Amino acid sequence: MTLANVARKVVDIADGLGISGANENTDASLEQYRKLAGEKIVAIHSAESKETVQFSRDRTGRSEVERAMQAKPDILVHMTHATGDEMSLASGIVVCPRANGVLGAGLPNVAEMLRRGRTVAIGTDNVMLNSPDMFREMDYLWKASHAQGEFIEPKEILKMATANAAKLLRLDSGWIAPGRAADLVFIDAKHVDLYPVHDPYAAIVHRASSDSVRAVMAAGKFVEGVQ
Repeated sequence: MTLANVARKVVDIADGLGISGANENTDASLEQYRKLAGEKIVAIHSAESKETVQFSRDRTGRSEVERAMQAKPDILVHMTHATGDEMSLASGIVVCPRANGVLGAGLPNVAEMLRRGRTVAIGTDNVMLNSPDMFREMDYLWKASHAQGEFIEPKEILKMATANAAKLLRLDSGWIAPGRAADLVFIDAKHVDLYPVHDPYAAIVHRASSDSVRAVMAAGKFVEGVQ
């Protein structure tokens, strides 16, 4: 079975395509991914490490991000070593700061991405490297960015895990508004990890954990076993 046939079968049952990176694909393959995906989401890893960036330059004479754009992606993942101009090429970016930390790849310049008006979401990359814990991901990004001299407002980081992620994934969720899906996480403001709460955004980003979650609602119904 050819790669194209495999991709077609994936697209038939999936919401889109997730591509490992431009370096693993020819120019023709990158262009074909978008044709196969049609109107569905295309995401591709790009500029994750200095090594992958240099590999693209040495092998093709072009940047990894420039080549990735041949797939006309909706989402560029990582962008840890992307230049400012490369950030501006992306309609949406998903950063994975803890995975970058584990691999020693560096820290994405999220503050610059936001200054350039990009829609930035946050992810955990894969469960082989980290637990899929968005509370820890938000906390890590907030602290690491601040330590490097780039303060990001906690509200912006919380949006990366909620509203921005929903926009990039085309979910009818992510924020509370009439007509949107009632997907909610209820947090105990008096939990020992949070109390007293002076700034709710900072408290959630910096101090909340799964232990402070009282309940979860999906599509308007409480999820059993989550208390």
